Amino acid sequence: MSAIAVSRNLHFSLHILLTVFLTSLQSKTFIDLPVRDYLWGYEDQLFRTAKPFASLKHNLPFDKFGIFATRNGLNEDRITMHTGTDDMKKIGLIERVNGAEVRKIWGDERCDKVYGTDGSMFPPHWIERPNDAPLYVYAKDVCRQMPFRYERRDFSNGIPTFRYKIPSNLFTWTSNNDSCFCPKESNDSISRRCPPTGIFNVSTCKFDTPLLVSFPHFYSGDESLFQRIDGLTPRLEHQENYIDLHQRLGITVATRMKFQLNLQVHKVAGLPFTGELGDGLILPLVWFDSQVDDLPQSVQQVLQRGHYLVNAVEAGFQWCSLVGLVLSFGALVAAFKKDERIDVKLDSPRNQKTNQVEDAVGT
Repeated sequence: MSAIAVSRNLHFSLHILLTVFLTSLQSKTFIDLPVRDYLWGYEDQLFRTAKPFASLKHNLPFDKFGIFATRNGLNEDRITMHTGTDDMKKIGLIERVNGAEVRKIWGDERCDKVYGTDGSMFPPHWIERPNDAPLYVYAKDVCRQMPFRYERRDFSNGIPTFRYKIPSNLFTWTSNNDSCFCPKESNDSISRRCPPTGIFNVSTCKFDTPLLVSFPHFYSGDESLFQRIDGLTPRLEHQENYIDLHQRLGITVATRMKFQLNLQVHKVAGLPFTGELGDGLILPLVWFDSQVDDLPQSVQQVLQRGHYLVNAVEAGFQWCSLVGLVLSFGALVAAFKKDERIDVKLDSPRNQKTNQVEDAVGT
């Protein structure tokens, strides 16, 4: 499918050569694979043959073809992140990816700008007063910022947290601010072609492979997505994408992400390998549910102390300040009353008589 999609803009004569080549490899639209190979990669003769040519345009970071072939625990990208040494307000923020503050992916600085954290922690001042302002995670795998909006206060691992969720309209392209995530129709084109609502086209970020991202079962997607696919049952729970943040430290205590990978079918004249699949069909490949909600006991204890101990110290300072204020006020009142008694004593009748005697003696 990827080879056919990439060949759309080639000359017709090259389509014929590609047909001969694919036929010689006995390529098929669908193949049977163990789940392990489907996810983590398998040896594919077409990919092995085409990789040297594809590498002329893209630096392919994998040797096998699979859904998660690039997620092997190694990362060749260089990420520059603020540590908070110079400015605590920027702690955790990603500043550059491979030395670039603005990546050349989407052809628009608004969408190419690197901004957000990696999702593990956020600057604490971002969440001091939860409001409608979103938090941003820079998702390098899809080359974009992902917004999270405050939903409610919650508890996770016995720790009070703030829950932030990805909005259900994340893949809606009516907003001018998000339209720059729609791929250009060609490299020199100004116009863009947006996918149906509920779909995010990441082909520009994935070596021009016709991959698209959505919520599972096309939740919140356009009706056209369901017309040629059976067995889809979108439910609200399919959109449960959230992070639970420590209310004091801004550290992620729990998270859950659900997304679906899809492949778009492109028919090309002279290439009969797509079978009966219709042109433009968005074919679901796999959806995954990634969850972290059970931290090691030692980590839980540190985070709990980070909340309750800070609260206790803060409350202690508040009470000490209040007691100090009351004592200071009491001391001020006592001093005032003492001065008042002295003034009264000096002005008493006995003191006045003594003063008269002294005046007579003096005379």
